[in-house]
Amino acid sequence: MSDANFLREIEEEVRRERMIKIWDRYGHYIVAAAVLIVLTVGAWRGWVWYQARENARAGERYEQALSLAEAGKQAEAEQELVALSKDAPAGYRILARLRLAAESGKTSAVEGAKAFDAIAADTSVDPVLRDLARLRAALLLVDSAPVSEIESRVAPLTGAKAPFRNSAKDALALAYYRSGDRAKAAELYREILADPGLTPALANRAQVMQALTAEAAAKPAAK
Repeated sequence: MSDANFLREIEEEVRRERMIKIWDRYGHYIVAAAVLIVLTVGAWRGWVWYQARENARAGERYEQALSLAEAGKQAEAEQELVALSKDAPAGYRILARLRLAAESGKTSAVEGAKAFDAIAADTSVDPVLRDLARLRAALLLVDSAPVSEIESRVAPLTGAKAPFRNSAKDALALAYYRSGDRAKAAELYREILADPGLTPALANRAQVMQALTAEAAAKPAAK
């Protein structure tokens, strides 16, 4: 046997003895750690499966509620939406609450706005959805509330990077238009049309309203 082979066998024997000593001393910890890892992975996979199943069920219930509403069965649709708003996964809970607020707004703008305000005040809701609720509340009140109230409601939504900035400005411009302040309405519509992120649908609406604003402003001069 060469010296190299002999030394290699000695090293392997030393390693085996060390491993035996380590196992004798820490083996139960190693087994416990391995079992814990297996249980953790199993629990995580089980939770993912459970969440997927619950989301699928909630999705079916939400679609059923919408179908009931479209069929004119408002009471049944509302009952299902109320249930979803209480026991569904988070995403469908907020969808149900938004839908309930919208349905409430069809019969009473004030009550609908209150429902949207409650969503906007809920810090557990995603900030974007809270902003959407603020906007929907303002839109419900745009026909009846003072311009100052609409302005205070939508002002936080009109920032340069706010996702609903143009819709918020549109709501405020409409409030100004209906109050008779054509100049401020026209200014807001110009801002909306100058925004490169403007959607085609809102661009068409802004163009129509800008034309109506200009026409209304020109009438007194024509007399």
